[in-house]
Amino acid sequence: MMESWGGATLRVLRIPGAGRRAPITLGLYSLTGVEGSGSLRVYAGTGAGAALAASSTQDGLLDARVWPAGPDRVPRVFAVWSGSPAAHGERALLAELWEGREHDRVERAWTTATQWPEGLRVMDWRTQAGELVVRYEPRYPGWKPGCAEQFEHEDHYRLTSAGGLALARRHVANGWHRELGAAADRLFRALAEADARALGQLVPAPALRARLPRSLVPEPVCEQVGPAGPRGPVTVAATELRGGRHVPWALSWTRGPAGWRIQTASPVLE
Repeated sequence: MMESWGGATLRVLRIPGAGRRAPITLGLYSLTGVEGSGSLRVYAGTGAGAALAASSTQDGLLDARVWPAGPDRVPRVFAVWSGSPAAHGERALLAELWEGREHDRVERAWTTATQWPEGLRVMDWRTQAGELVVRYEPRYPGWKPGCAEQFEHEDHYRLTSAGGLALARRHVANGWHRELGAAADRLFRALAEADARALGQLVPAPALRARLPRSLVPEPVCEQVGPAGPRGPVTVAATELRGGRHVPWALSWTRGPAGWRIQTASPVLE
């Protein structure tokens, strides 16, 4: 079975009952490499009276943890479905928080699908009782898969008194890369639209501004950062569409008090 289907996971977890809440039994089943095989099934009650109270099936390898009940004595289960890592380190992640209610009910109190309806892809994640931490690269102009030192969020979601999770803290890394991407995006749009005012802001030198071809477009290549890091020049790749030919260009940007500006630009291999 392992050779034909890949790794299989089957776990059973039990949450004792409290007050008017019945005991909860969790069944977790995952089959690595099979789409839609991560299944969580939640049963309320015991013995012959046990009944399926809720279920959720998602793509990815399923893991679930029982969170200790707080002062409200509400039983909670935090389930995470994680995909295989891509070549550049990202993986799909979907998480759900389930809470036990009275009268043998179990409800989904929170899910990443609400926060990221188009799907969440993370570089790293971790969880402990009452908290989920995810580190990911938001998409923005200039983002490219697999490049180093790109703009990142590290979000800390924590359990709230009203139930569910809420963003408690966010750490931002490499904000310079998003700013550079926004400036480069403005440049390419200004060239295409012949926006003289925007070009004057982004390319201060008139002679250099006059030499930039209007057909320049961005190239999906990682930026070249020098020894000084983003405090020094950063080279962005572009392509000129010239009479059926694609001519590569190197645009050197530096960051000053007014933001990122082009200092030099020239064709490559000409």
